[in-house]
Amino acid sequence: MADIDFLRVHAEGSPERPALILGDRVVDFATLSGRADRAAHVFTELGCEPQDRIAIMSFNSISGSEIANGARRSRAVVVPVNYRLRGSEVAYVLNDSGARVVCADADHVDVVDAARPELKGERHYIATGSKVPDGWTSYEDLMRAASRADDEHGQMLTGELQFDLSADDQGLFLAEVDELLQRFEESLVDLERAPDDRALLNEIFRAAHTIKGSSATIGHARMAALTHAMETRLDDVRKGIAAVTPQLIEALLKAVDVLKLLRDEVETRVAADVDVDAAATAVERRAGLRRGSADRRRSKKSLWPRETFSGVCGLSAGIAARVT
Repeated sequence: MADIDFLRVHAEGSPERPALILGDRVVDFATLSGRADRAAHVFTELGCEPQDRIAIMSFNSISGSEIANGARRSRAVVVPVNYRLRGSEVAYVLNDSGARVVCADADHVDVVDAARPELKGERHYIATGSKVPDGWTSYEDLMRAASRADDEHGQMLTGELQFDLSADDQGLFLAEVDELLQRFEESLVDLERAPDDRALLNEIFRAAHTIKGSSATIGHARMAALTHAMETRLDDVRKGIAAVTPQLIEALLKAVDVLKLLRDEVETRVAADVDVDAAATAVERRAGLRRGSADRRRSKKSLWPRETFSGVCGLSAGIAARVT
C-alpha cells in the first residue's frame, strides 16, 4: 500500500477546514500539519531515527495527534501506553518496546515517573501538560524552540524542495508522470469531441488517480492536492452529477499545465511560482453540475454522520469534515 501522508494532502488542498475538534478547541488542517512538522523536528533533534519507538501515555488530546503525526513524519513508531497501567506494567511496556522518547500528559507524568526506577537505558521524557517533573522537558518549550528551525527546515521556505525518493526512483517517477500527462492532455482533447465516451473518461480518471497516488507517495503534496481535485470532478462526471463542458475541459487542460510545472519541481527541487489552489478551484467551479445535482449532494452530505478517529492510546477527536 502506498505510504500517503493524507494530513499533508488535506493541509494543501483544504488548509482552513477543521481537522480536529476537542471541546471548544478547533484546529484546521494547515495548523495541525504545521505542528506535526514541528513535532517531527523535535524528535529528530532528540536523536530519533527511523523505526525508533516513541511512547505516549495520555487521555484524548490535540497534542497527542500532533505527536502521532510528527512521529510518522520522522519515520518513528508510536507506542501507545494504556492509561490504566501502573508501576511495573508501565515499565514493562517501555522496556519491551525500547522507546527512546516517552510522552505523558499532566494526568500521567507521575505514573510514568514512578516507573522510571525499573526502566533500562536512557530515554527522553516529555511532559505535554502544564505539570513538568524534574528530569522532564516541556513539550511546548520544545515546540517553540523548533518553530524557528522548522521555518528553515520547511520545503517551501528554503527554496529547495525535498521529496521521498532516490535518484533511481526519481527517474522512474518522472518518466511515468510524463507519459500520464501526455495521455491526459491528448485524451481531454478527444473527450471534448466525444463527451459521452465512457471509456475515454475512465482512462482520464485513472491517469489522475495514478498521478495523485504517486505524488502523494513521494510527499509532493501540491501535486497530490491538485490531482485530487481533478479526480473528484472527473468522478462527478462518471456518476452523472456533472457534465463534460468546454469550460470544464479548459479548466482541466490548464490544470495539466500546472501539473507539468509541479512535475518539474521534482527534477529541479525548486518551487514553481504557480497557484495550485486557483487551478483546483477553477476545476471545481467549472464542473458543469447538472440541475438538481448540487441539491442532492448537499442532502447526502447533511446525512453523513460526524466521524471520529481513533489514534494512539485511544486518542479521539471529532472530525468536522469527511475525509475522502
